[in-house]
Amino acid sequence: MIRKTFTLIASLALVILRPSANAQTMVAQDDCEAYSGGNYTDENHGSGFSGAFQFRAFGTNDQGGEFIETGSRKISGNQSFGLYANTSGSGKAVSRSFTSVLSGLHRISFRVRFDLNTGNGMSAGFVICNTGVGSQSMWNTGQRLYLGISGDGLWKYDDGTLKTVTLGGGNFSCNGGDIYLVELDFNATSGDSYAFRITNETSSSVSDIMSGTLSGTSGSGILSIGFGNGVIGYSENLIFDDIVVTQNPANPLPIELVSFTASVRTEGVLLQWETASESNNSHFEVETSRDLRNWEIVGRVQGAGTTLENTQYHLLDPSPQPGPNYYRLRQVDFDGTSWHSAIVVVDWTGNGRFEVFPNPFGGAIGIRIADQDEAMPSIAELMDVNGRVHARWVPEPESLQEVQAAPGVYLLRISDGNGRILHLQKVVKF
Repeated sequence: MIRKTFTLIASLALVILRPSANAQTMVAQDDCEAYSGGNYTDENHGSGFSGAFQFRAFGTNDQGGEFIETGSRKISGNQSFGLYANTSGSGKAVSRSFTSVLSGLHRISFRVRFDLNTGNGMSAGFVICNTGVGSQSMWNTGQRLYLGISGDGLWKYDDGTLKTVTLGGGNFSCNGGDIYLVELDFNATSGDSYAFRITNETSSSVSDIMSGTLSGTSGSGILSIGFGNGVIGYSENLIFDDIVVTQNPANPLPIELVSFTASVRTEGVLLQWETASESNNSHFEVETSRDLRNWEIVGRVQGAGTTLENTQYHLLDPSPQPGPNYYRLRQVDFDGTSWHSAIVVVDWTGNGRFEVFPNPFGGAIGIRIADQDEAMPSIAELMDVNGRVHARWVPEPESLQEVQAAPGVYLLRISDGNGRILHLQKVVKF
């Protein structure tokens, strides 16, 4: 269901990465064709790297063993060879340093294949770090972003918590044996922002573009990458391939959403956000949810195409529901590509039209309406935390209602004649 009623406070523009006037330049690459097998640390192939891949501990005490089994494996029958992980033992990881720190706008892309299916609950991982491999003890020392892909979906870890990534409207599929193209854009020295998408090249399905802020020391850049296999005793036939790093990618993914907040106002919930620039922005939508599964559109706003200016948006949701209300932004490019922002939440208790008195209360409680010319609501209900109604009455102006209930904490719910909830407030009976 689409909620069409909304109030636009300012019609400005959304997102993205600041378009670059500099030409796209390749800074590192490894097509993984030349590895002969045995041990990656003996072979330094590709360009833009300061040395070969090095084995690193995937966990606290797990060195991971050799990432390669016997020879380099093909990612598919008609594809190139790639980095192969034998998984008969425990998790494995390799890391590799770049020749110099990646600062400014860059894209890292690579392909991956594995045999994991839905329900395996295991993932192939990728990290970018601000330390060189020579100073690392584990593959994620100095970690600024972790991405994972498995038969159960996509994952990211950038601020101390592991998050499930929103898939492309349910159309993106994670299937064992499929080939995935991972594209990660980041600006590690200007805003520490990033965005990524994953394309299932086998099923021709694309994930939503997800964005965020890199963790770790702000502005510290990226000095190394790592590829890992967190599976213990499970043969997933994990292969990484076609590693390419470019500076100033020609078509950067949407990133650099400066802020996105939700706050309670008398008239509803005010959504505010600021962006650094726009690139090919058709429009964006504000979406809301009560359960983080089902989303409704609060409103759609026309984009401004391409601009280098910082812009701000304000959008009012006049119809929030009592309790937690979750919000996110969906930005859509002219070619139909879309991405979702991080989710913000606000707890809505009412719009300030009603005053409950006294609170705490003993035997009786009343409702006072702020606008004396406005009609009183139709129903008032006193509920416990489990939703059980202990008292229901038709409120009268400036009158008290005797309530038979045990001492404790309750919710007072005020509704109109159509059952629409107007106010929800915690009250205490002594």
